[in-house]
Amino acid sequence: MVDIEKRWDENFGWLDKSLVGDMATFLDGINLHYKLPKKYLNNDVKGGGNLALPILICTTLELASSFYCGKAMGKDSYDATGNVIQFVTRYFPKSGYCREIPLIFWDGVRNGLTHRFYPNHYMFEGKQVGFTFYIEDGTVLSHIKKTQNGTIICINTPEFYMIVKEAISKYRIELETDKNLQNHFDDVFKFLNQPKNINKYSMKKKNKRSREKKNTDENSEEKNKKWVECDVLFERLEQNQPVNLFQ
Repeated sequence: MVDIEKRWDENFGWLDKSLVGDMATFLDGINLHYKLPKKYLNNDVKGGGNLALPILICTTLELASSFYCGKAMGKDSYDATGNVIQFVTRYFPKSGYCREIPLIFWDGVRNGLTHRFYPNHYMFEGKQVGFTFYIEDGTVLSHIKKTQNGTIICINTPEFYMIVKEAISKYRIELETDKNLQNHFDDVFKFLNQPKNINKYSMKKKNKRSREKKNTDENSEEKNKKWVECDVLFERLEQNQPVNLFQ
């Protein structure tokens, strides 16, 4: 067995102590807000964790998935969505419905908030799939419910944080003895830790037509998979609603 504790502290600490730690700091601030006397608080409108915290959680989830799959951004063929699907399938609670809609969930939350600063919503056969986030009522678990226009995926942001944190803990346990996972982790961290060369003429020309065709093919395939996820989701909601998202 390798000295996983040393490796964790020196390398994986960026994930466990820095990113997960940042999320914990954010949540502590939220909890403190609700416990402090009003005289110590300002009158600014408080959000529901709609942007900053979900982005941070998704960043942490993407990095953990990158370590797990042994594929780093900028190295070889990087597929964040594919990596996350593998990680979520392996370590998220098996009872949660999130495992059944990984493309909708990841594209809606991570890609929407990161690239458009707003969740991606979907239209499926005249019915809308949307997202909302909340932090105040921790007793209400993340869930999916029917609406007049379709369905809405309601995400309890602190619960989302705990699900990701527990998934990383499960991953760490397997990392201690699984040689394949250790190799994946080492490969990604070594690549991330390499300094980037800055050369004036380092940009390589790419075949634009080939790249565009590849992107078109990938987008078409992903849209077909999302269609299937939506179809199954609405069928499930007809049988039993609301549906728990994580557990």
